[in-house]
Amino acid sequence: MPPDPAAAIRAVVAAVERGRISRQRIDQSALRVLEAKVRVGLNNKTKFVDVDAVSNGVDLPEHAEHAQSVADRAITLVRNEGNVVPLAAPDQTCLVISSGIRISSFGQRLAEEFRKRAPHARIVFVDGAMSGAVLDAMAGELGTCPAIVFATFTTNPTLNGDLGPFVQKLTEGSAPVIFVTLGNPYLLRGFPKSAAYMAAFSTVVPSEVSVVKALVGEIAVTGHLPVSIPEFAQYGDGLQLPVKTRPSLAGN
Repeated sequence: MPPDPAAAIRAVVAAVERGRISRQRIDQSALRVLEAKVRVGLNNKTKFVDVDAVSNGVDLPEHAEHAQSVADRAITLVRNEGNVVPLAAPDQTCLVISSGIRISSFGQRLAEEFRKRAPHARIVFVDGAMSGAVLDAMAGELGTCPAIVFATFTTNPTLNGDLGPFVQKLTEGSAPVIFVTLGNPYLLRGFPKSAAYMAAFSTVVPSEVSVVKALVGEIAVTGHLPVSIPEFAQYGDGLQLPVKTRPSLAGN
C-alpha cells in the first residue's frame, strides 16, 4: 500500500525499462493475482452472496483457530543479535507499544497477552502526538530496562511525529531493543541498531497474540520474508527458532 501509487507504478515501469526487473517477473506476479481471482470465483457470472446468511458461515471457532495458526506461521525474525529472542526474562522486559494514534484498539490485546505471561513487566503506550520532550524523558526511564520490545502497528514506511528519534535513542542505549512491526516491514531500514527485528505483516488481533507467543518462545518462529528490505534482508530470509525449552522440574 504505497502512499503514492502513481509514483510506485512509475518506479516499477522504470525498473523494467532499465532491466532491473524483468518483464517475465512482472508477468509472474500478474499471473498469481489472476489465479487467485479465479480460485475465489471472481470470474463467475453469479458472484453475489446472501448477505443475510453470512453470519452463519463466518466467525466460527474453527475459523478463529485457523486464523491464529496462519498468524503464528507468519511471524518472521530477520535479526537476532545476542539471541535476545525468545526473551530471557519477560518479567523484566519493558514493552513499548506504538498504536499510531492516541485512541486506538491496536496493541490492547498485545499488552493483555504479554501481561498474562509477564505480570511484572513494564508496559507503556506511545503515539506520534507525544512531544519530543516527553518521549526523551520516557527513553531515559526505559534505559534501565534489561531489554526493550518496541511494537508498532503503522503501515507507513516511517514512524510519525517524534517516534523515530525516540526509537533511535532507545537503540543507542545499553538495553537491546527488539523491534516488532505488525504493519510495514520496511521500517527496519530506519533503525539499523536494533538487536532484533520481527515482522508479523498484519495488525489483526491473532497477529498480536502470535507476536507475544513468539517473544516468549511458546511457538516456533518459522516465517520467511515475502519481500526484500534493501541493505538489510533479502526475499526468503528468516531465522528459524524452535519452541523455547522450559526449565526442568525434575526433583520438585
